[in-house]
Amino acid sequence: TKAVLVVAAAAVAADDAAVSRDEALALLANRSIAFLGDSVARYCYFGFNIWLSTGELPPEEYDPENKWGTEGVDYDCCEGQTWTSQWLISRSSSHRMHMWQDFFDDAPSSSFRTAFYFIQSAWYEAIADDLDLAGYDVVVTNVGIWQLKDKWGQFTGSGEDCGFDWTDGCDQLFRAEVATHYEQLVGNADRIGIWRATTCCGQEEGLGPWMPSIQLQNAAARDEYAKRGGSYAEAFDLWDLDSVYDATFDGSHATRESCFAMNQRVLVQLRGALEGAPDTDAPSYKPTYAPTSAPTPSPTPRPTPSPTPRPTRSPTRAPTRA
Repeated sequence: TKAVLVVAAAAVAADDAAVSRDEALALLANRSIAFLGDSVARYCYFGFNIWLSTGELPPEEYDPENKWGTEGVDYDCCEGQTWTSQWLISRSSSHRMHMWQDFFDDAPSSSFRTAFYFIQSAWYEAIADDLDLAGYDVVVTNVGIWQLKDKWGQFTGSGEDCGFDWTDGCDQLFRAEVATHYEQLVGNADRIGIWRATTCCGQEEGLGPWMPSIQLQNAAARDEYAKRGGSYAEAFDLWDLDSVYDATFDGSHATRESCFAMNQRVLVQLRGALEGAPDTDAPSYKPTYAPTSAPTPSPTPRPTPSPTPRPTRSPTRAPTRA
């Protein structure tokens, strides 16, 4: 039976942060950040907002049955909101979700927004036509697991089953999508782009057998971003097959502590990009997953912000497909 992990969230956040909450708020002041990704990124987005708001991790583990989280706690708005009617692999609204949270300060220049967009591939028609990132200064992306599923090969017409066999065809198609993604959403808009690596160790029947493909896919993404001046946040090394069920709540979706570790690595890369020297070394913090009897802390109430409006930004057109 898997050990039940009871994480002393406040202690973890305070003592093991490579980037403190105060520093993170300073890095993001007047600099809005959008996370583009899958369900792993979604849960970590919930934890990111709560940590920025309270300095603590979520008081309870993520609920795999509650894909939309809790509006007003995990994000400000909007439960059920989708950003496109187009789809690539899945029609589900939970695979086209869009949510956001505003962080206000007494000084409007310190305010910012975080957002999450569920995307099903690095580049497809909906991203070209519907994704509007006007006003966002930082884009953090990962969609690795989706592009390892056999359905990705079916819908892209490649016929590849890249999770089990990362062929030259898989590599070329993935690199082309990542390159277009960066050029259209990051480089052309002079944004900071961070690719967050896909974590170990696969999904369902691919749990374990997909590991070589994940590593090759991560290497391709890192290479394509590096060519264009982007940053790369490592995450594959945070756990392995021996610890995957401690680090995740179902074999693939990261726990709140694992999400904290990934978010820290993203923040380290953001700090490096802003300083003009991307940090290629992963921070030393990794979850230990050791069971502890520490009580789960009560959530710290978020202060009611003054209704300071977000700075008005000139609208821009969504990028056209290359």
